[in-house]
Amino acid sequence: MKLSDLVPTPERLEISTGDIELKGLTVQNLGVLLDEYKDEILSMLGGSENVDLAALVASCPPMIAKVICMSSNQPGQEEFAAQLALQDQIDIITKVVELSVPNAKKLVQSLSAASKAMVGQVEAQLPEKLKIEA
Repeated sequence: MKLSDLVPTPERLEISTGDIELKGLTVQNLGVLLDEYKDEILSMLGGSENVDLAALVASCPPMIAKVICMSSNQPGQEEFAAQLALQDQIDIITKVVELSVPNAKKLVQSLSAASKAMVGQVEAQLPEKLKIEA
């Protein structure tokens, strides 16, 4: 099967003023967001596993507008995305998260396993006196 056959198709979401077609965010999209909004993202996460989407929308409107534009494939339309009703923005972000991470539990498990493997690799290369004790 070709990669082009595996790319998910966008999904339509009905909001108060009409329909919007959305796709999940990619690693490339995440990189752009992290580059532009690193401080905001870190302060929002604050070590918590649960992100309050309403608080996210309220705390960083420019980032939310950017996510909406990325997901709807309408770059440069942030001014208009920012004017959508609060409930519409929350509904859109909720759908974007669903499309971007279809299996959150599997993602967390994979990231956890990958980080443990990386720590193991780094630790294996450290001199004995610098090894981390559990």
